[in-house]
Amino acid sequence: METENHFAFFEFPEQFDIDEGVLRRVYLKLSKRHHPDFFVNDARAHNEAIAMTAVINKAYETLSKQEVRIAYLLRLKGKLDEKGGKLDPMFLMEMMDWNERIYESAPNQIKSLMDEYLAKDKALKEELWSACLLYDRESNEENLEQVKDFYLKSKYLLRIKEAIDKFADA
Repeated sequence: METENHFAFFEFPEQFDIDEGVLRRVYLKLSKRHHPDFFVNDARAHNEAIAMTAVINKAYETLSKQEVRIAYLLRLKGKLDEKGGKLDPMFLMEMMDWNERIYESAPNQIKSLMDEYLAKDKALKEELWSACLLYDRESNEENLEQVKDFYLKSKYLLRIKEAIDKFADA
């Protein structure tokens, strides 16, 4: 009973910014309507309700978390696959420089590197969300490509945090 499109399932437009309060209300209404406890006297209806509850929960989990929703919509639009995508060579060079700095740093420099990472991560997430909102307004391919680019960069930047954390733990 897998649904193909979580947005359509909840009757939401396919966009990055959604009203999470409305999403929650729709989720609760559907959860109540399809709750398996209402169908205990009919085995077939009970099993269907269990399956529907799983679909409802998966759709809600996907759409209620901003980062997951972004990745889901990118996949839905055919912009993201398991391989990820190509990143700007300048960005990759910057990430290589970060990795070198991390592994060449003295232990007392880790806090500074983490502060720098946090600032970069915050700026990148702001750019990502701005690109998402622009796509929601204009819905064109160029904007969607920007969202994908910022999303992939944010995922890659997460590797830098993991490297900093690993070095700090050592």
